[in-house]
Amino acid sequence: MNLINKNTKVYYISTFLLFLASTMPHSILTVLFLKKGLLMSQIVLMQSFFNLSMIIFEIPSGVMSDLYSRKKVYILSLLTLVITFFLIIFSKSLFWLSVAYTMYGLANALETGTLDVILINSLKNNETGLQKFLKYQKQISTFSSILGSGIGFLLYFKIGVNIYFISITLILLNILLTALFFFDENKKANENINFQIFKRHIAECISELKEKRVMKYYFIFFGIIQIFIQSHFQLWQKLFLDKGIGEKNFFVMYVLFQIIVFIAYNTNILLINTKKLYLLLILTFLMAITVVILKNNLIFTGIYLTLCTIFFIINYYFEFQFNKILSKEKISAITSMKSFFSRIFSFGTLFISSLLLRKISVVNLFVINVTVVIFVVMYLIFRINKSVQQH
Repeated sequence: MNLINKNTKVYYISTFLLFLASTMPHSILTVLFLKKGLLMSQIVLMQSFFNLSMIIFEIPSGVMSDLYSRKKVYILSLLTLVITFFLIIFSKSLFWLSVAYTMYGLANALETGTLDVILINSLKNNETGLQKFLKYQKQISTFSSILGSGIGFLLYFKIGVNIYFISITLILLNILLTALFFFDENKKANENINFQIFKRHIAECISELKEKRVMKYYFIFFGIIQIFIQSHFQLWQKLFLDKGIGEKNFFVMYVLFQIIVFIAYNTNILLINTKKLYLLLILTFLMAITVVILKNNLIFTGIYLTLCTIFFIINYYFEFQFNKILSKEKISAITSMKSFFSRIFSFGTLFISSLLLRKISVVNLFVINVTVVIFVVMYLIFRINKSVQQH
């Protein structure tokens, strides 16, 4: 077995363990914190520290991965996650739980652009291999999320907050697996990293972004797609309730949403060209309009799932193209910059949507958001093609 294949298998197992551990508490998270004595407003405030932490630490963690050791940074992210889970188990006050969620954001920021980037770099000259890796990466994380949330939901009623001890055990197993069996052939040793080195690396990343002008369009895409992603994840339950679909169906819908991610990331994106992208976007626009007028719940659900599938396919296509053109030396930092940019769009989307919902219905807001995304993405595809032709 060659090194790439061995590392890939270890990475897939690591991803499975990470998402299984992280998602086990997700299906009962609000209930868990309410039982700790927090108010709903305090839970929202506490969770906001997660996003704030990620915005602060995304770029520094990416630079650290590029300059130091992606494997060691990944292990550091897992250790930070273990501390986070211990804080959640034993803390009851808003202050310490907010500290826990700040560390949770740090752990997620540290994990961005680590082991996956090592494998992406090794597959840059192999389009089929890169597509296969991105597909399995998403499918494994999706399957693990479904399994984790289901197990967490069942176990919570038997052992309560102690499900976090199971998560901690899985993370410790992950650390052992990665430390012993994942080999980082480009690891650096004994770097004396200081602020000047950090600053120079960021400046070099910005220079690369300026040189590859097409990159700005990819950054805009990953920002603008958040308008759809946040609209979907934050509004779908209210949207379905307004359509007369009861909350008893929500767990089934959650599973279906995970399944369509499987389907989307099983698409052979090497066969997708500009013309097909435009056709998919036009089809999505027509389906978005029907969401307003549809009365039949079964047809509405089918249309909504198809619409989401198309958006996930387009997102997969852009992820693939983006990863192909990044330099190996700066991929972690630039990936973190992309994530940082996306999170700003996520925050803006939720803030503006909260204001618009005072004036318009959830259904109308969803259609408006989807329409904006469709036409901006069409423009971005045009600009990307033009930039490629010029070079």
